[in-house]
Formats: sequence, C-alpha cells, structure tokens
Amino acid sequence: MSDDESAIDLAADRTLVTLDVGLTAAVPNDVEIGDEVVIFIGARTPFVLRYREHSNDISMAYHQLLGDCYVYDAIMRGDVLNEIGASSFTDFHMV
Repeated sequence: MSDDESAIDLAADRTLVTLDVGLTAAVPNDVEIGDEVVIFIGARTPFVLRYREHSNDISMAYHQLLGDCYVYDAIMRGDVLNEIGASSFTDFHMV
C-alpha cells in the first residue's frame, strides 16, 4: 500500500478542529464549541456528543450523538485510555 492509499480520507462531512487538550480531530461539520469527544467502553472510535436540555424540564437533559470522529495520534492509538482513571467515566443519556 502506498502512502497515498494509507492516508486518511477526510470526507466532505468532516472538519478539522483543535480540541481543548491540543489534539487535532476530524469531526462532523455541525460540531459546535462545547460539544464533547467521548470514547464509549468497547467502541473502536471516539464520538462527538452535544449536551441538550429539555425545553420544559432540565432534569430531562440528554446528549445528542453527532457522529464518530478521528482524533489524531493519542486517542486512536489507545494512549489516552491507558491514562484514564475510573473517576473519568461518566454516564450519558442519549436519544
């Protein structure tokens, strides 16, 4: 396989961004400041979630799944997962 063939194909529905932690990611085009990159236990790729509050009841808050993403280097190699402690895990409610 040539270098060109092994390069990541950034589809038209992706945007390159710099995350708060300084890593570069290819994320869905509709990503907004405040959206979160998460790794679900057992998943092979990170995903982007957006926090949403229910219009009538904040206790009905949830997360909207925007799509998968590619985070260059550390996350895709699994380095980040090796450094995460149990206190870093969060339950998400999605629809």
